[in-house]
Amino acid sequence: TVGAQDQVFGERCELGERPVWDARRECLVWRDLRRQRLHAYRPASGESCTHRLPAVAAGLALCADQRLLLATSRGFGFYNIDSATFELVPGTAPGSADQRYNDGRCDRLGRFWCGTMRLRGARGQEALWRYDGQRGLACMDRDYTVCNGLGWSVDGRTLYLTDTDTRCIYAYAFDLDA
Repeated sequence: TVGAQDQVFGERCELGERPVWDARRECLVWRDLRRQRLHAYRPASGESCTHRLPAVAAGLALCADQRLLLATSRGFGFYNIDSATFELVPGTAPGSADQRYNDGRCDRLGRFWCGTMRLRGARGQEALWRYDGQRGLACMDRDYTVCNGLGWSVDGRTLYLTDTDTRCIYAYAFDLDA
């Protein structure tokens, strides 16, 4: 059931996306994509904070070392909330200045999956990428328009991906180990 709603954050987002609960910090973290902001809210204390990000960040994942992995318009990078520092991962920039990373999330083994979207130019050339800290970046599939809405079935055997512009949801047989 859902109880009464409360407004918990005073600043309005232009495009608030992907809220993620950070259990270690006991806070909710989300992004305002258009304003290049990262927000964190602690319900227990009512404390909130806002960080200006160095690039448009669409995908977000929590890391074991308490940093955040962000998929940005400049590439993948690690953001430290405590020090407000961003470290870009070399070799992860999108393929051109006309595209950026979009939605992303981690699988059960901690690999980050993220798709791209075109900002200008021909559509239908976007890709789904997997970033693994040990193996780097790998293209997993192509020919989308706007990769969005990644998720896995409860049993982990199906990966779902929404292609926003074509209004299609794809379901892939997914083998976590392979």
